[in-house]
Amino acid sequence: MSKLRTPMELFFRIYKINSIKMRAKFVYENLIQALDEAEKIDPEKLKKEIIEYYKNPRLSDIDYTDSLELEWDPTYKFYWAWVKPYSNTQVFKNKTGLSETHAQKNFILASNTLKEKDPAGWKEHEIGHILGYRKGYYNKVGNIINPKEVYGLKNYPNVWSEFIPFTRQMKYLQKNKNSAQNIIRFMMKDYEQSNAHKGNIEELKQIEELFIKLYNKYVDKTVQLQNKYNKDAS
Repeated sequence: MSKLRTPMELFFRIYKINSIKMRAKFVYENLIQALDEAEKIDPEKLKKEIIEYYKNPRLSDIDYTDSLELEWDPTYKFYWAWVKPYSNTQVFKNKTGLSETHAQKNFILASNTLKEKDPAGWKEHEIGHILGYRKGYYNKVGNIINPKEVYGLKNYPNVWSEFIPFTRQMKYLQKNKNSAQNIIRFMMKDYEQSNAHKGNIEELKQIEELFIKLYNKYVDKTVQLQNKYNKDAS
């Protein structure tokens, strides 16, 4: 026999059910819209937009006219925008790493060196950004490692827009027989080499600590990982 509910309890139960339905509808419609728009994109127009966007001196001041090559991904329905990188560690100046996702425009800018050789799994990471955007994660707020913990703005990568990208990347590297410690080191390498983070020990220590927590919570809870920066300080 079911428990009788008060009018207020019934109201909140109905409200909760409707909220879940509305959320599911939003995610579904967002995905369908993204895929529909992807099919309609004119490759030549997109190419011109990408070239003009990155020519902006306030952004990267780099001209990809001669190197840009668009490639349609039939599995996930987006464009890879392959370019000659600014350096062997940056796709453009002052950028962390060799790739960057534009989820709303449905393309990923990536160094052409990643086409055949991507030991750290950054292509998987960027695909995660496309998938996360379609799931509505870019609009989701909160702490993915500890939902009860309140924090400020300086908590990258512990944000929902990075959840699928980093966990997807970690699982890809795990599947390719990398140890847990090597996975963390692979992911930290880009941050340690970038102009934005290089030499900032406290910032790098925080990023690595969050990577470790993310790995332990969503990839493998049985592994005990050592933060390199804690070890170096001891």
